[in-house]
Amino acid sequence: MNATLLGHLGVWLSGIFALAGMADLALARRRDERSHALIFATLTLLSVAGSVAVMQVALITHNFSLSYVAENNATFTPLIYSITGMWSNLEGSILLWAILLAIATFVTVILYRSRAADAVVQWATGILFAVVAFFALLMAGPADPFVRALTYSPQGAGPNALLQDNPLVAIHPPLLYTGFVGATVPFAFAMAMLITGRVGEAWMVELRRFTVVTWGALSVGIVLGAWWSYQVLGWGGFWGWDPRRELGALTVAHRHGLPALGHRSRPPRIAADVEHGARHHHLRPDDFGHLLHPIGRGAKRSRFFYVNSWPHPHWLLRSHRRCGGHVGCVAW
Repeated sequence: MNATLLGHLGVWLSGIFALAGMADLALARRRDERSHALIFATLTLLSVAGSVAVMQVALITHNFSLSYVAENNATFTPLIYSITGMWSNLEGSILLWAILLAIATFVTVILYRSRAADAVVQWATGILFAVVAFFALLMAGPADPFVRALTYSPQGAGPNALLQDNPLVAIHPPLLYTGFVGATVPFAFAMAMLITGRVGEAWMVELRRFTVVTWGALSVGIVLGAWWSYQVLGWGGFWGWDPRRELGALTVAHRHGLPALGHRSRPPRIAADVEHGARHHHLRPDDFGHLLHPIGRGAKRSRFFYVNSWPHPHWLLRSHRRCGGHVGCVAW
């Protein structure tokens, strides 16, 4: 059996077992019986784990018959980056998400197996199964990580260079995903409390452990990611592509009565127009002309100048005095 067939088998079985778990919980709820959630959670976890194992073996052995491996791995890729290649792209990341979600579902069922007949636990477990089934559906359709490659390079394309530069790629994404996926458990119980109308009970205290683990993993992952990006990408400690910087200058100009200069070919605009356009029309700074006059007082006034420089157009704050009615006299 080839990797494509084995991977698809694990994905489909995980979806089937998750849906079967939902059906079993519904029947147990209707008949007031004990469900078999632990069995279905175990089978779901084993199915997803089987798909993950197939992907990892394909990456480590450079099995380029899978399109995902051919695009995100190469014969010269080191072992650690071959393993982390599973979350180097969308499809593999969803596979990582699915295995963590299956683990979270299994752990939840284990922790509350003595209270499995409780309506809140049953509803929460059913919601977790539904989320697992949703991700199985994604992997079975639009985000299939086991598509067979029709043509591929004998050496493979290899992962993104930024994803094989630092060992943090093996820690940062799994921690982030643990935080994101862990939040599914409090979500499921919150929905269960709303459905059953039992929002005044002690379930919020019960969910504290999941919330702490979730925020802890997410916080550590974000800190490590910031360290990694600062070291690897060399952006000088800030996200240079942040679009909020462009609108920030307009906001400051409006709130503090500072005029701004844009392209000279544009007609004059007052600060209110600039603010309105920035917020409601999603215009870029170079779409605005200069402000007609400052709202503030004083002979020496600050102005924002738009510099259309590649690759990061930006605003510069300058101070100037009017020289005979003109603004050509610029003082830094």
